[in-house]
Amino acid sequence: EEVDHLFQDGSTSSQNPEAWEMYAKYIEDTSHDFEAERTNFLGAYYKRMTGQDETVRRAAASAFVGYELSISKSFVDMKRIKEVL
Repeated sequence: EEVDHLFQDGSTSSQNPEAWEMYAKYIEDTSHDFEAERTNFLGAYYKRMTGQDETVRRAAASAFVGYELSISKSFVDMKRIKEVL
């Protein structure tokens, strides 16, 4: 339930709408079937992070970790997140 709340259904989007939008947008921008993948963002990220293309793996990991960092704190320091990524 917590995983769905944080990574699947957008329940946390009110805390940081920009972060959720970027998290979902990465999948939308790289998807061949966004309507299907939007029902399983974790599966979509997993597919990209375990695929053959290193560039895709790195981009997916960066998008995922960027979102994760943005929801792990009450105060979001975008400058620090960009430094980490």
